[in-house]
Amino acid sequence: MATKTIEELTRAIQLEPNSAKAYSERGDAYFLKEDDDKAIEDYTQAINLVSDDTEKLHITGKLHLCNKNYDEAIVNFTQAIKLNPNNAEYYDSRSCAYHEKKDYDKAIEDLTRAIILDPNNAHYYDNRGCEYYFKDDYDKAIENFTQAISLEPNNADYYFWRGRAYYSKEDYDKAIEDCTRAISLDPNEAWHFSLRGIAYYGKNDDDKAIEDYTRAISLNPNEAWHYFRRGEAYRLKDEKDYGKAIEDYTKAINLDPNYADYYSMRGIAYYLNNDDDKAIEDYTHAIRLEPDAADNYLRRGNAYYEKEDHDKALGDFTQVIQLTHNDEYDHYVAYHGRGNVHYFKGEYDKAIEDYTQAIHFAFFDDEKIYLTGKVYLCKKDYDKAIENFTQAIQDALDLCTCHYWRGKAYHDKGDHIRARADYETVLQLKPDSFVASLSKKELEQLEE
Repeated sequence: MATKTIEELTRAIQLEPNSAKAYSERGDAYFLKEDDDKAIEDYTQAINLVSDDTEKLHITGKLHLCNKNYDEAIVNFTQAIKLNPNNAEYYDSRSCAYHEKKDYDKAIEDLTRAIILDPNNAHYYDNRGCEYYFKDDYDKAIENFTQAISLEPNNADYYFWRGRAYYSKEDYDKAIEDCTRAISLDPNEAWHFSLRGIAYYGKNDDDKAIEDYTRAISLNPNEAWHYFRRGEAYRLKDEKDYGKAIEDYTKAINLDPNYADYYSMRGIAYYLNNDDDKAIEDYTHAIRLEPDAADNYLRRGNAYYEKEDHDKALGDFTQVIQLTHNDEYDHYVAYHGRGNVHYFKGEYDKAIEDYTQAIHFAFFDDEKIYLTGKVYLCKKDYDKAIENFTQAIQDALDLCTCHYWRGKAYHDKGDHIRARADYETVLQLKPDSFVASLSKKELEQLEE
């Protein structure tokens, strides 16, 4: 498709108002900018003007492509190719239809044929690089983007896409280098700053990430993704700013209210900001949008658990187990969470069943030791429970939680001095955490 700018093609049309080629190429340019209405208008005008039957088939295919009639587009492009098998542009156009159908292998076949016919066309290498990128073959993608750059070294898009491939390979320095080059060539494109921000984020340089996201927002204040990414940086930076994160997630939601992840991440920010009710509200909204996404049930289950709404927590953890047939980590977390709920409901046999399942799915020995301690606690074998929790503490596995559960074992055993010591350790380690609130309740009971 075309590499000329819309402005250049508009001037060409003004000079030659009956040029089907100019209208077709401007349609390509609008299509690449995702301005489908204007693309359709130009393709329709080109069809009315073109005299060559083969080219008419080609442009009609583009019109179908723009209207998302991909099979019809492929039929037209294939007919054009049969009539003129040496036109590289026809293969390139058909590759676009295959791309939209996610048939990346066929798209690559067509682009390879286009490159054989026109080996100095940078655009074909760029497109083939994109197809390899969507196949997660980042090395071949980089190879193609590099070839495109060698042919057109001043095209910002090629650096941007190569930067995306480097980012996907977690080569953040090269991604930043390519994005910086793209910015120098096209400083008004918001996505160049946004991608560089993501690369800085990957390097844990949250301040530079936020700076780039902010620049992207200033260039395109109506793109939800830029606010979302800045919200992520605020939420996860060392000096956490949940308030600013929530503001950015809210802005993203206002711009794109049908994207579940925006609600999920805002829910996490509310949860970390100790606002379980708003977290649950956001997780629930995310679940409505993506009812088969287990993560949001897991998050909501944890929030219900911390609110001591045990029945709703049980329902959510059970839903996770039913949805995640092959995900060992989600099974581990869900069985563990459901076991905790059963424990606090006094349903010790059910707790043992779930903890045992969690042990089966646990990745690390220290997690298994910790969970085995909970099984012993349910069985009222306090000495073995204490032994396991102590081992987990020595292994530095979530010290705060391990101290709480060892405190429970000492407490139930009647060793109130050691129980108090463990509960107080929790308050020192994480005074604002959920386990700290549980420890405070246990200390209050000891004082009675």
